Amino acid sequence: MDTLYIGGKFIGHDAAIFVVFPNEKDVFAISNERLTRYKHDDLYPIAALHTLLQHRNIDPSGIRRVMFANAFVCQQFEIYEAKRYEMIQAKRQVLRAPYQADFQRAAQSFENLSSEEKVQFLQGTDQGKWLLQQITEGQHQSRVEPLADSMRRHIQAIFPNADIVLHHYDHQLCHAMSARMWSPFEKCLIVTCDGYGDGSFSKVYLSDEKGLTLFGESAYEHLQLSGKDGSYDGMGSPAGIYHYFTFLLGFQPDGDEGKVEALSAFGTPESFLLSELLGLFVLDKHRKCLVLQKAKAERVLNYERMRRLVETMKKEDLAATVQTFLEMVMVEYLKFVIGETGVRHICLSGGAAANVIMNLRIFELLTPHLYVVPAMADDGAAQGAAMLQLLDQGIQEKTLGWLKHRVMPYWGTSYAREDVRKRLETFSDQIEVRDQQTHWPEEAAKLVAEGHIGAIFQGRMEWGPRALGNRSIIADARNPHVRELVNKEIKKRPLFQPFCPSMLAEEQDRLFGQAYLNKHMTCAFRMKPEFRACLPSAVHIDGTARVQFVEEQDNPMYFRLLKKMKALTGYGVIVNTSFNRHGRTIVETPEDAIRDFLDTDLSFLMIEGWMVTRRTTA
Repeated sequence: MDTLYIGGKFIGHDAAIFVVFPNEKDVFAISNERLTRYKHDDLYPIAALHTLLQHRNIDPSGIRRVMFANAFVCQQFEIYEAKRYEMIQAKRQVLRAPYQADFQRAAQSFENLSSEEKVQFLQGTDQGKWLLQQITEGQHQSRVEPLADSMRRHIQAIFPNADIVLHHYDHQLCHAMSARMWSPFEKCLIVTCDGYGDGSFSKVYLSDEKGLTLFGESAYEHLQLSGKDGSYDGMGSPAGIYHYFTFLLGFQPDGDEGKVEALSAFGTPESFLLSELLGLFVLDKHRKCLVLQKAKAERVLNYERMRRLVETMKKEDLAATVQTFLEMVMVEYLKFVIGETGVRHICLSGGAAANVIMNLRIFELLTPHLYVVPAMADDGAAQGAAMLQLLDQGIQEKTLGWLKHRVMPYWGTSYAREDVRKRLETFSDQIEVRDQQTHWPEEAAKLVAEGHIGAIFQGRMEWGPRALGNRSIIADARNPHVRELVNKEIKKRPLFQPFCPSMLAEEQDRLFGQAYLNKHMTCAFRMKPEFRACLPSAVHIDGTARVQFVEEQDNPMYFRLLKKMKALTGYGVIVNTSFNRHGRTIVETPEDAIRDFLDTDLSFLMIEGWMVTRRTTA
């Protein structure tokens, strides 16, 4: 192998790489956040590229050509500090901040120091001295370069003998291609929807044997939402407004939108505000797109005005209002699109498609034929960029047909049992280890059925935001206290956030009146009322559950665990949430797994057949 085909999101939230090996019919995909453990990290995916080399046993000196496709066109011309990557890395190391929350606290503490104390602190380490030199001499500001030049320079440093070829693709088209290449439908509508990307926030394509045909494009508008007490530059899109409300509610935009979605179930939409929000977009039937009324939006969403509303409204009602707004706008637009094309098979991609309640409304009101890209956010745009690049290199789409058979996105790193055992030994003073070999699924099920809460680390890591049984925390869905226990004692997150079930596919018709075989936790469904009390920790307050239906071929070990749960409890159902402490990303290495295990109140960890528990003190 002398050529690498890499799709990437090189800068901005959810930086990632997606690598295709056409001859081996395999892929490797990883988000940078899994390696840095900074959620939605925007640092260049240098760590991801090094991890690719390590886990694929690639000698970088032997690579003669690197084809790198970035999932943005406009970014190539944007200007950045030449030492941006090095400066961010140095700051994290100097502040000794392994996680994002640690960095924020340490950065605030640093800012509170006097100038003399800051200098003294920085002089305490080599990295600090370098950082101080950059700051005092202004070297990090003296040289800037276009992102394309920075990309080439950093990639070249990793592959010294390679010809670096860069391609830049339209952001929305990248989202669409990630849907087309994995869609189960021969003919469908692909709908992208996010905050913004290369001039638009949504594109609709007809996907068939001829390829992708653009149907409609909704242009992005920048909003200036200023106020005396602060300002907020808003994204003029439905998802951008949701992003804004996330900020208004005191959560972190580009990360906590799921909290707004969860909170909305406890509230009631405020009719006047909802009407105002719905009036911000007009359906242009001629151009087949949504059009933002910019002047009206800047008046309605003015920061001072919205701040006063936040002070007078219940947070639950504010969340319910923006959630209902998003659902109604997208449902009405898709209703028009379906009516115009006559096509009812729908694929969704883009960050807004992470909203499982919006997806549920589309499923219930418009079509039973729905597919949501598992990596729907900007990491998934790297997936589409990789596909576009391969096609541009003359590789026929039909020769990539094997990708559609890779239904489950287990495309990340993995660790051999012996390697795991050696790594566990470094924690021998804190943990006890027993070898369960290939029997661990049944043992895990027994422990969960007895009331224990544990974690799984097996096989290749998931691609996308959902844990799908390879990096998961698991618990008994029958236990009404699981939600509070996991939220409060293990995940350390708000108590209103729900957990999602993994279940045998054979349970679908039994537990749900209307659902489809969703294997990726990308759509919620309404559980039958008679089962909600039986499985209280698997459903939210509104009776919905974001389900992963599991078949044996998807994940044999996880399937066995669920089968054993059914034998023990009568339900092939388990609570499944991502294996991480709140504020951290899903664990990637065995060391990550042990640290998060020790930093929580988990009872056990099954890691490649090794059962880990805490060492008891005498």
